[in-house]
Amino acid sequence: MEKPKIKEFALKDPEDFFESHTLAGRVDIFTLKPYYKNFSKRLIKSPKIYFYDTGLASYILGIESKKQLLTHYLRGGLFESLIIFEVQKHFYNLGKIPRIYFWRDKIGHEIDCLVE
Repeated sequence: MEKPKIKEFALKDPEDFFESHTLAGRVDIFTLKPYYKNFSKRLIKSPKIYFYDTGLASYILGIESKKQLLTHYLRGGLFESLIIFEVQKHFYNLGKIPRIYFWRDKIGHEIDCLVE
């Protein structure tokens, strides 16, 4: 089976991804909503999409070895996805609903994980 090219996953509407990319009847991605309370109005307000399974994300990206991972331009995004999911799991294991957000302004300043 040929691996899908990453450009095939470029979507204008993130909701399209939920409808068309599920495995075994479950959604393998989640979104993190932006935090925009008490900050300037010049913020990015669209959600970020993360994979629960960074192995699946690596497969889709065509990463097959540690060497490829260490030099891939999206390695930071894969690591970010792993960390965000671990923070989520921590809250769920405590029996709490995670209130996790990200913050980014239009200039490009960003905080990847804000816990409220």
